[in-house]
Amino acid sequence: MLNTGGWFMDRLKKYHIAGYAFTLAAGTLLHFAYRWSGENQVIAVFAAVNESVWEHLKLLFWPVVIFGAVE
Repeated sequence: MLNTGGWFMDRLKKYHIAGYAFTLAAGTLLHFAYRWSGENQVIAVFAAVNESVWEHLKLLFWPVVIFGAVE
């Protein structure tokens, strides 16, 4: 029987798991980064400032962009 995928699929699966883990960890840290920074306006571009949907989307967007650039 032909093994389709093989090492490539295993490697791709590891990248997906690493991406999920990185996004979860970075997003969690970004959720509190604005308050931890003393309400720094530069950090506000990347981190959540309030509890709106827009601010929570930043918690997903920036880690995915960073991981995609590294990948």
